[in-house]
Amino acid sequence: MGMHSQIPLNLRQKSREFYLSLFDNPNIYLALRNDGSKEILSSTFNDDIFKKIPEILDNGFFFESSKDTFKLEKESYIAINIA
Repeated sequence: MGMHSQIPLNLRQKSREFYLSLFDNPNIYLALRNDGSKEILSSTFNDDIFKKIPEILDNGFFFESSKDTFKLEKESYIAINIA
């Protein structure tokens, strides 16, 4: 969704509840690509909880060596890339 798109209030609330349910599930770990997604979520929902989401590298296209990025653990995991 582009920065200029308006999100209907009811959809915004449903989306926020969805993200909060992910945070509450101990079997789910949410990380965002460092492509601006984190900033969009933080500004869309105006909630500090979204600022705590770690960022992962986006195939090196937006790599910044000065940033601390999330590193995958040695445990089994499933990654879902939603474009």
